[in-house]
Amino acid sequence: MKRMVQLVGVGVMLMFALPLAGIVLLSLSPTYGLDIFSTLHPSLRWWEELLGDSSWPVALLSSAVIGCGSASIALVLTVPAALAWRLEGSIASRNALLLAGASLTVPPIVLAVGLYQAVMRFGLFDTFPGLVLSHLAFTVPLSAVILGVRFRGTQTELYSAARSLGAGRVAAALRWLSATQRATLAGCFAASVLMSMSEVTVAIYVTDTSVPTIARRALAGVTRDIKPTGFAALAAWVMLLSLLAFPVARKMNRAR
Repeated sequence: MKRMVQLVGVGVMLMFALPLAGIVLLSLSPTYGLDIFSTLHPSLRWWEELLGDSSWPVALLSSAVIGCGSASIALVLTVPAALAWRLEGSIASRNALLLAGASLTVPPIVLAVGLYQAVMRFGLFDTFPGLVLSHLAFTVPLSAVILGVRFRGTQTELYSAARSLGAGRVAAALRWLSATQRATLAGCFAASVLMSMSEVTVAIYVTDTSVPTIARRALAGVTRDIKPTGFAALAAWVMLLSLLAFPVARKMNRAR
């Protein structure tokens, strides 16, 4: 039975890894088209073109600022609710987290249409604040799910001890949070930033040309000149950055 579980695990890993490997190989193609066999003579042509295009760093910086802003607001909104549920047993906070997490099942296109109507009504269309607030529709549910799962699996003796020694609820909760959940908060923030940066549907619906995001830059590239190998290089860079984040999160978790 154990061997069967291991085989299934390996199969699942291969199912996810093989398409990613194909993207990396495609990004090393010296040709213009979708020719995997041309990677027998790998080239960094598309990587160099990606790094040499000045519009991509601007779009990356804008997306990073928007992602960090949205992730920060999401943590401010979800951390108190998660603390109230885990440390004080608040049923209202638990239900709020469940409701927020359940919104992840809503198709992005449905959220995008509603957000478009909202930003147009309040005059936030094609603005940084409008895009930051729109991405809360994704970063808040993601934070609610991550914090809910991680907080539930962590013991609360430290909080109880701090309370018994006379510490207030806020002080005891912050001490428990700092001692046990630093890696969780860092991982939640990073995941929210990456989700915000990779969300294409909302970026297309609530922006036009004033906010240069990765999604908008990619859309412009597709409409002007389709370069699948160039986008493969971009995807490879995103995967590389994501993989580099895992050792950092693991080290923080061990340090905890």
